[in-house]
Amino acid sequence: MNNLYNEACRLIGRSRRESMCYMTVYLATAGLYILMCRLLGLDGAYGGVEILKTSPVKGLVAYLPGIVVGAWFAAGLAGRYTIDALTGAPEGMACYANGWFLRKLAADSLITGAMWVPVLFIVPVSFIRVVFAAMWIFAAAWMGLRIAFWLNISIVENLSLIESMKRSYALTRGQALRLLILAGVPRVSVSILSWAIGKVLPGQAALMYYIKAMLEGAAMMFITGVVVALYIELRMDGSKNALVEAVPAATGPRAE
Repeated sequence: MNNLYNEACRLIGRSRRESMCYMTVYLATAGLYILMCRLLGLDGAYGGVEILKTSPVKGLVAYLPGIVVGAWFAAGLAGRYTIDALTGAPEGMACYANGWFLRKLAADSLITGAMWVPVLFIVPVSFIRVVFAAMWIFAAAWMGLRIAFWLNISIVENLSLIESMKRSYALTRGQALRLLILAGVPRVSVSILSWAIGKVLPGQAALMYYIKAMLEGAAMMFITGVVVALYIELRMDGSKNALVEAVPAATGPRAE
């Protein structure tokens, strides 16, 4: 695990400018969401997803601009880290962002929708909902782990979204728990740190919102590097060669 974390830090360090750009944009999208909530007249903006329960349509509209912008930069950062880890000579961040932005946006929307829409809007509040939500989120999270490499695979092998997800599902056989731990440690650490800061700064909803956004942005950037590191490790594993045939780094997405 330490080797993968060290490799993630190395990739972040080699793309310092792009990593800082991603962090800045992540924080900016948090501010954009607050602005959209004010423009739409939504109360409780700092409550996060809770707003989707009271005003689902307006809440989605408020989130949408940040999701779109974030997907572009996330695709660019993942692409740069992936090709850097594979060849040591990545293109600029915009190359991968322009090429894989729409696929990243589609995948994020699909995964997020599959995980939360049934839990938030379909099942009525009851004990059954709690049980259903736990089972559904577990299943959706497990599937998310199995297709975690789809973007890396799509960029390296120039495959479509569906084909990349299939390839990732095959590549992650027996790796879901490992991925959960690798990604879970930074996420849990951020949650604990946010909780601790919240205890020190009670009643500072706006400030805590931006602090959480900054910490979550750092965690997501780090997890992106960890996923790349594990993908490269498994890709280079001789036992996986049949699943991941080497293809030169792509310069643009394959036509759908």
